[in-house]
Amino acid sequence: MYNLHAGGTGIEDIADLQTSEPVRRVLGADRILDPTTAGDFLRRFDEGALRSLDHVIDQAHENVWKRRYVNQKAARAIIDLDSCVRPAYGDQKEGTDFIYKGSFGYHPLMIGMAGTMECLRLVNRSGNKGSAVGDRDFNGAFSFRR
Repeated sequence: MYNLHAGGTGIEDIADLQTSEPVRRVLGADRILDPTTAGDFLRRFDEGALRSLDHVIDQAHENVWKRRYVNQKAARAIIDLDSCVRPAYGDQKEGTDFIYKGSFGYHPLMIGMAGTMECLRLVNRSGNKGSAVGDRDFNGAFSFRR
């Protein structure tokens, strides 16, 4: 996560952060793991582990929202479902397909909270998918209660 927040676009960008004293200070870390160690960690996640992680994140969101909105009368949230086409270049083309502009790219589908812009779910799709393809995958994905 710290790699993404620092503007990293790939796991190899972690190597640049290893020598950054300000990043280590912000994280409160004596050292930052090597990119190969991060890759070993990430490859251990299978679909079941990712679903479990999604569940834990959903629970954390629910707990935060309960505390944040405890005194508000409305028990309603507005959810945005959106997609956009993003081009891919060089060695980033794995899993891409042709986009309408004639190059390769992705067409991610995202669910987010309107107003706060929190990303609740993201499905990375190849560039040739239609805007609504996969929207049913989100059906029943959330069961937040006030």
